Amino acid sequence: PEQWFVKLALWLVSEKRKGADSRWSEYIALLPSEMSTPFHWTDAQLDLLAYPPAVSAVREQRALFTDIHKRVTAAACAPLEPEELNHAMEMALSRAFDSYTPPSANL
Repeated sequence: PEQWFVKLALWLVSEKRKGADSRWSEYIALLPSEMSTPFHWTDAQLDLLAYPPAVSAVREQRALFTDIHKRVTAAACAPLEPEELNHAMEMALSRAFDSYTPPSANL
């Protein structure tokens, strides 16, 4: 998958599976185990939001995550549950961001 957050999510899944053997285990332990964002709402709850752009965005994210999971599991060596990948992608998207530095920038 081309999305930057997928790479970070897969790394997070890998590190989380290592448990205490991961040098990132203390950080990973601080991450929430559950999210209560609209992504997790039922369709009925989502419809109560009554804001079509938000409802559409959530449904698009669900479809994207489903597609990413299908593509990742097709290439994976080990089983990966949708919930595990979804959680890792949510962690990546809520705690990191993509940036772009133009080639002409002199940093």
